[in-house]
Amino acid sequence: MMHRVEGNRSLGKAAVAPSNTAVYEKSVVLNSTLPAIQSCKCSDVAHVMSRYMVLYINVRVSLANVCLRKSLHMLSTAAEPWPENATLYQPLSEEQILLSDNASSLAVQTYLRMCNLPVRVSCRANAEFMSPSGKVPFIHVGNQVVSELGPIVQFTRAKGHSLSEGLDDVQRAEMKAYMELVNNMLLTAELYIQWCDDTTATEVSRPRYSSPYSWPLNHILAYQKQWEVRRKMNAVGWGGKSLEQVYEDVSQCCQALSQRLGTQLYFFNKQPTELDALVYGHIFTIITTQLTNNELAERVQNFSNLLSFCKRIDQTYFGKPDESSASSRHSKGPSL
Repeated sequence: MMHRVEGNRSLGKAAVAPSNTAVYEKSVVLNSTLPAIQSCKCSDVAHVMSRYMVLYINVRVSLANVCLRKSLHMLSTAAEPWPENATLYQPLSEEQILLSDNASSLAVQTYLRMCNLPVRVSCRANAEFMSPSGKVPFIHVGNQVVSELGPIVQFTRAKGHSLSEGLDDVQRAEMKAYMELVNNMLLTAELYIQWCDDTTATEVSRPRYSSPYSWPLNHILAYQKQWEVRRKMNAVGWGGKSLEQVYEDVSQCCQALSQRLGTQLYFFNKQPTELDALVYGHIFTIITTQLTNNELAERVQNFSNLLSFCKRIDQTYFGKPDESSASSRHSKGPSL
């Protein structure tokens, strides 16, 4: 069992790109110029407009310089070899992490194992607030902090490690489409069940999410998170769905994945890609996580080839789990 260690909030900020203070200040001046254009006399419009255009160009140039510095920094970092002390950060595995974050973290761990890139898993109570994007998991590699599977895949590709380089353009487009399907259906369903189903939110999500914090911060953070997720559900059109409709969406997503996988070892060819890591992360976590009822897991367990797929990846890449991987993959639900 991993020790509970408080994280360092400055970690995520220390590794992000150069400060944008100059761009921000110019943007403030730029925005303040707009009312002046509307209130000035006609004879002054040309003068104000010329000033506005100069400021606009300066802002664009500043933004371009920031992007260039970011790109150059990434290129210089890409040339460096993968370090032995690379670290993946996630919430506390035993008492805090929720289904969606656990699935995302497992997907990243699996992807890195498929790439044969070592990473140490560190569980922190404030991992979400350490992340530069506010999402977990994230990895700390050298002086870089990268969060979520997509950017992490791009980061490793820049270092010469890619699972999908053997795919042609059509296959790569199809792989990305299936990854979007998983993120738009399975991940969204996990978030919905966690925070929009009142029973699950009350009995599981809010208590676990807020467990590291004392009163009243625990209640404030839990209800804030629930409000954020429910607002997102409304934005993507899931706010008005019933729980049964969400389960049906999960079944349809699994049906599409099952048909694409068929009897193959992996979704594309005989080698795994980031899609395999993503699907494994979500399917394995769903069927091994105990919620207020087993309906979600039962929907997934209807697809035998997906279960065999998960078992095969689990045995291949986690056959001899070390302490960190075993702790991060802790589950209370049914086994494969």
